[in-house]
Amino acid sequence: MVTGRFVRVGWPQSRRVVVGTAAAAESPAPKDPRALFEAGVNYLHEKPEPRYEDALQLFRASYAQSGNFRPLLPMGVCELHLERDSDAIAHFQQYLAEGARRSHLICALRRNGTSRP
Repeated sequence: MVTGRFVRVGWPQSRRVVVGTAAAAESPAPKDPRALFEAGVNYLHEKPEPRYEDALQLFRASYAQSGNFRPLLPMGVCELHLERDSDAIAHFQQYLAEGARRSHLICALRRNGTSRP
C-alpha cells in the first residue's frame, strides 16, 4: 500500500504532485519544469522537517530544463539551510542579475510597442 499526500498545484491544467516517503519514491519523476518547481516547493513545506536536499535537486532540474531564473531563489534558500553559504550567495546574485536582465528586456519591448516575450 502506497501512502502519501496529494497536493494540488496552481496550474491551469490542475496537476497533482505526490509527496510522501513511499509515494514519492515510486512515482515517476515529473518532466515539466513547472511540475518540478512545484514539487520542490512541496518538499520545502514538508512536515515535520523540510526536505531541502530533495527540493534543491528538483529546483536544479527545473532551472536546467526551463532556463527561467525563478528557481534560482529557492535554490539559494535550500543551500542556506544546508549550510552551503557560498553556493547560496552565488544563486541569489544570479537570480538578481537574470531578473534584472529580463526586466530591462520587458521595458525595452514595451517602449517599442511589443508585448511581453
